[in-house]
Amino acid sequence: MPLPNGLQVDRDRHGSTDVLRARGEIDLGTVDVFHEALDQVMVERPTKLVVDLTGVEFLGSCGISALATTRRRCVEQAVELRVVATNPPVLRILAVTGMDSLLAIFNSVDAATDRG
Repeated sequence: MPLPNGLQVDRDRHGSTDVLRARGEIDLGTVDVFHEALDQVMVERPTKLVVDLTGVEFLGSCGISALATTRRRCVEQAVELRVVATNPPVLRILAVTGMDSLLAIFNSVDAATDRG
């Protein structure tokens, strides 16, 4: 369901994997929605979490911070975190911030969920 602030976040399951799909822009005005969705998934302690950013047009530093916080929680809770990103601006910010070396990045949800 589209949100008035320009970010849509959906969640579904593929076997034992939770997939969180974000579409739109993750910036100061929308990061709370993104962070809340990540928190809701982590409360349930999934085996694997895939964060699909293929529909994200802009990923600001606050979105990077939300991913870093989620990564830390995943390490603490032994949850495997995988990120799907194909959009050049998103890949660029992940590289510039060094998050690309901390996150397992895939080019499709199928590959990230081991279905591809």
